[in-house]
Amino acid sequence: MAKQPATSQSKPKHGWLKWFFGTLLVLGAIAFFAPMIYEAQQSNLRIKTASSYRRRLYPADEKRDELIRQYNANALATQQGRTKPYGKTTIEQILGKNAKLPVGYINIPAIDLKAMPIYYGTSDEILSKGTGIMPFTSLPAPGKYVTSSVTGHTGVANRIFFDNIRYLKKGDVFIIDVFAHRMGYQVIGRKVIDPLKRDATTNFYVKGAQNRAILMTCTPIGINDHRLLIYGKRVPLKTAEDHRTIPRDAFSPMNLWRDAIILLLIFVLLWWLYYWLQDRKQRRQAKAESEAQS
Repeated sequence: MAKQPATSQSKPKHGWLKWFFGTLLVLGAIAFFAPMIYEAQQSNLRIKTASSYRRRLYPADEKRDELIRQYNANALATQQGRTKPYGKTTIEQILGKNAKLPVGYINIPAIDLKAMPIYYGTSDEILSKGTGIMPFTSLPAPGKYVTSSVTGHTGVANRIFFDNIRYLKKGDVFIIDVFAHRMGYQVIGRKVIDPLKRDATTNFYVKGAQNRAILMTCTPIGINDHRLLIYGKRVPLKTAEDHRTIPRDAFSPMNLWRDAIILLLIFVLLWWLYYWLQDRKQRRQAKAESEAQS
């Protein structure tokens, strides 16, 4: 009796779906790892910049510290409408050829911001590289009657500057290492201001004998027509360094993007695995039917 011809083995029905979800998986992996790799490169660059600053400006210099004291005394007098007690003191006099280089850096543990460079000034060029000291405020320094302000961008593509300071809470700390002095600050409050109002600059003025630092960025994200101020008071450096860090940026746009990509990758992987198993099952069934008909 002649054998019946064997039926051809059926082709998997989901080949195109496997390619589709496989492609999504690869694209998702790229979208997940690319920002992380870029941020790691930027973090490494910031650490190198901080090391360069320390080599240039450490140890502290008495003459430089005196010029900073005079600069701050003049700034205070201007804010109070008094005659400046000293002649004009400029950042070039204080730092010489280093005036356009970073004067320090800031660490904010609660939002995992490390070694963000601090420059003098607020030009676009400066704020594209790091943060800047607002010239009409005090320079960060030890002592009394000091209120310095450091500003940084929010919403720059693929860069994190001061985007996440909006998540800081009272009691969080930050550390400023500037002009060869390392100082700790604790957050005591926040305020949103309209920069177009005539009295906007008064929010940065020295208040009493306190030593304060203000962190400033644009708000709200995407509109940026107001300014968010985070006020910190100086505390002992050891207190700031030993402070228990509570992560505050879990719901930042970057972290939400990362979590969304993770969920997408898991979904695509599970979907791809499902169709791979279905195709494998079909092949086995087709092979068994072919052998049964032989």
